[in-house]
Amino acid sequence: MSAVRYTLESIRRAAQKRAVGYYEEVIRRGTVMGDVVELTPEDCDYLKEHFTPAENRWPLWAVVVSKTRAPQDRGVGDTIARQIIGGATFKTWFKSTFGMSCGCTERQGSLNQKYPYADLL
Repeated sequence: MSAVRYTLESIRRAAQKRAVGYYEEVIRRGTVMGDVVELTPEDCDYLKEHFTPAENRWPLWAVVVSKTRAPQDRGVGDTIARQIIGGATFKTWFKSTFGMSCGCTERQGSLNQKYPYADLL
């Protein structure tokens, strides 16, 4: 596969939506020729992996859930827990009925870790 070319202006615009250091990393990895930078496919893959916002790599269901987040939610797990009807009441009922935890708290923490809201990190 051959190298890909981008204008420096398009890289500057993209950098506004990416993690800090994106523009500098593109310049470091690429070959600058005037107002164009040439990148190998491997460099493009690296940049996508390291500088694409995490939310853009989430499965669709997690993105949809994140659209209903509240300001205090730390991640997708908090949003789901808040939306479940009778969250704390359900946990208590489940424990008293079945004699064991429903696993909601652990699942909530796991989902928060896997799909955190970046602006809180």
